[in-house]
Amino acid sequence: MGTVSAALDAVLPLSLRGRRGQTAETQAVIDTGFDGFVALARSDITRLELELVGHVDAELGDGSAARLSLFEARVLWHGQERDVHVLEVDGGPLLGTALLRDSQLIVEFVPGGTVSVTLLGSRYV
Repeated sequence: MGTVSAALDAVLPLSLRGRRGQTAETQAVIDTGFDGFVALARSDITRLELELVGHVDAELGDGSAARLSLFEARVLWHGQERDVHVLEVDGGPLLGTALLRDSQLIVEFVPGGTVSVTLLGSRYV
C-alpha cells in the first residue's frame, strides 16, 4: 500500500534486487504515461550494479526524444520476484504501466490518501 504526496503523486514502496543480490527499498511515483516497468536515476542503478542490456529510443514526458540505457533488475511485486527492465532517467524512481499490467490501481487523490494495487484474477491474465 502506498500514499499520495502533497503534490498529488501516487507513490508506492518498491523493493529492487540487483544481479549480485544487492537490494534497495525505494518510493516510486506511479507514472501512467510511462509504458515501461521501472525508471531509476543513475545513482540507484550504480548502487544495485544493474546489468546494461541495451538502449532504447523514447519520447519523454515533455515531448522530447532521448536514447536511454536499459538495464535488468528484479522487483518484488504481488509477493513474487519478477525480472523487469529498468530505464535510466534523470530523476525517478518511476513505476510504469508494464508493471501494473493485470492489476487494479486505486488512488485516493488527496494528500495522504491511500494507493493500492491488487492483482486481478486469472480471467485478466
